[in-house]
Amino acid sequence: MGYVELIHQIQSDDITIKNSAFNQLMQNFQQMAFAVAYNKLSDVQLAEDVTQEAFLTAYKRIDQLRDPSAFPAWLKRIVMTHADRITRIEHPIIEPIETQYDLATSIPGPEDMLEETELRDRVQIAIDALPEKERDVTRDFYIKGESQREISEKMDIPLATV
Repeated sequence: MGYVELIHQIQSDDITIKNSAFNQLMQNFQQMAFAVAYNKLSDVQLAEDVTQEAFLTAYKRIDQLRDPSAFPAWLKRIVMTHADRITRIEHPIIEPIETQYDLATSIPGPEDMLEETELRDRVQIAIDALPEKERDVTRDFYIKGESQREISEKMDIPLATV
């Protein structure tokens, strides 16, 4: 079915026929509309946005189209109008998101280092307050990272005691 017949269906009052025909028309002209937008904007994302806006405008104003055979030129003009609007807007300065927000990084900041030092000091005070045997086991396991088996063998005590 040609685009002229699709436009006649779109201009009908039956919403189901209208939507189905418009979806088909979009599929037929999407590449052309995107190419026009991309040629003007040289940006894929902006061209996709302009194409979508242009089809929305065409859908809303399709009843204003007097000659269905003029649809390709009419749609191209709508795309160009939306693309021109984008180019007239002052382009924002694009900064990396990392500079705008505190995002998790693998490099600790000064606050993180201070918190880690304070936590280490509090843990050391708590360990120092333990009786000697418990202190040694706790320090070897949590601070030195030794396994329970290693501590058991080193201190010559049962594994269950560790």
